[in-house]
Amino acid sequence: MKKLTGIFFVAVLVLAALGCGDKDKAIQRKIKVLEGESATALKNMNFPVAEEKFNQIIKLDPTSHPARNNLAVLYARYMNKPDEAVKLWEALIKETPKNSAYLNNLAGIYLTQKKFDQAIELYNQAKEFHRNYHLPFYNIGRIYIEQKKYPEAVLELKKGIELAENDSNMIATLSQALILNGQLDEAMTLLTKKYEENPAPLIVSMMYSKLNRRTGNLKRAMEIMDENMKFNPQMFFLLSERVEIAFAMGNTQEEIRKLISQVETTPDAPKYAVFFDLANSRLELRDGDMNKGIEQLEGLKGKIPGELIYLEGIRQFSLSQGYLKLDQKDKAEAALAVARELDPIIYQNAVLETETASESE
Repeated sequence: MKKLTGIFFVAVLVLAALGCGDKDKAIQRKIKVLEGESATALKNMNFPVAEEKFNQIIKLDPTSHPARNNLAVLYARYMNKPDEAVKLWEALIKETPKNSAYLNNLAGIYLTQKKFDQAIELYNQAKEFHRNYHLPFYNIGRIYIEQKKYPEAVLELKKGIELAENDSNMIATLSQALILNGQLDEAMTLLTKKYEENPAPLIVSMMYSKLNRRTGNLKRAMEIMDENMKFNPQMFFLLSERVEIAFAMGNTQEEIRKLISQVETTPDAPKYAVFFDLANSRLELRDGDMNKGIEQLEGLKGKIPGELIYLEGIRQFSLSQGYLKLDQKDKAEAALAVARELDPIIYQNAVLETETASESE
């Protein structure tokens, strides 16, 4: 299950009060210990132990909203137990129907399950009960992007950014909606302003680089990635993006292989070995035996994990270019359509006559 952006751990409240009996004080002391143990378990990514500690707190104090909410977050975000999370949040909302955080959290489950109407209904309730709460606007904007309702996404996210003008996720997502809605200049202005912060948030930097690729300014896109490497020198996604930009720039095989070798040094490289298979297949397609390159690319079908879905867009775009050169236009068109669907930021306006997506603008 995807992680749910917009769901936060809520600090557990200590409810000990003056005048309570010795038994109550003993219970509160025990809860305090369990709170510390649950925090340690979460820090160490030991989720079963965290689950156990939260349940122990709830057994001692069944009315504890923080412990139940924390447990629901744990189920939703880390333990792939959405049904359990839904039960907890539905009960919490029944008890406190105007709690915007609980409404937002439950809506997040519906969002990942693509129950968009139910999610939007809850997000709108959250907005009504907490008018300065920006997350419902952000999440409704994400739904509209998913539904390809780009004008609606832009309007919703602009309302949200008025409440959180410095929120990096909000800025990046509004920029995404603007790009997909064809408002490239406005997106560029928004991202440039945020990028001038030093250091700029990574999510903003990545979107800023993609927009520069989209508009054909490949040199600037590479500069942005190089600048971010000062702060994240071993991040797989940064270094792999530099490889992609180098392909778009038409760099030599030697130059691209040098960049690939840098990606190989990152801690995540073994986990994402398919990236290297894809890069080598593309080099074969471009500089070697075209038929062999296509065969290798087709051989990667179904091998790209969900968290690297953008690589599937690259694979499909590469296939479209290869099939076009072999005058197999039906296959080229089909592959390009998939690439547009998977990574519209880059390939939305790509056409078969081009060598790279950036040249389509």
